[in-house]
Amino acid sequence: MTERFHEIIVPRCGEYRLVLSDGTRIYLNAESSLRFPDVFGDERKVYLTGEAYFEVKKDAKKPFIVDVASMQIKVLGTSFNVNAYPTESKVLTTLDEGSVKIRNAQSNSFDYIMKPGETAIYEKETGTCIIQKNKDYKNESVWMKDVLIFNDTPLEDVLKVLSRKYNVQFNIENEAIYSYTYTLRSEGESLQEILESMRHITPIKYEKTNRREIKISPR
Repeated sequence: MTERFHEIIVPRCGEYRLVLSDGTRIYLNAESSLRFPDVFGDERKVYLTGEAYFEVKKDAKKPFIVDVASMQIKVLGTSFNVNAYPTESKVLTTLDEGSVKIRNAQSNSFDYIMKPGETAIYEKETGTCIIQKNKDYKNESVWMKDVLIFNDTPLEDVLKVLSRKYNVQFNIENEAIYSYTYTLRSEGESLQEILESMRHITPIKYEKTNRREIKISPR
């Protein structure tokens, strides 16, 4: 009997929440997708592209596995965030509760059991992974509450997040402004309000060239 799969694709400017057949809750961020079987067999395996937060229902007999960018995250019951957008060079896995085992599914170059408050940084190109203590680990999943937090974040990375969340395209007129970084917090603010905050932090200006395009240039 052929295994039947479902796939949920979340567009830019969207989010999606679902409960799997085993009771696991998953929160999908904008521009993300999740593929999962109709019925789980001996293991509970799903395939993620983009960003998601998992609250895994505990089942000691059936481990839960997230397959993402040549890496596997294996759990029994826990809560964690995975950031694995195709355009990024790294996959970030941050553990809130419980424990998860991460490994390179292709080369077995690493095999590590994470502890709460740790972030695993997996380099896609090299297949290597480092583990860091993350005192702000709770911030990794605040996107579920419509909160954005940037901490000394480069302009390019800020604009990637804003592009996905608000479904816009940014055009940079002068690459010199890529050196700017931002530390700010947004709780349900509009895109214009965030851009105004950025304008006050650094000497930039923005101009809406059409409905979905915004030009960023030096002021």
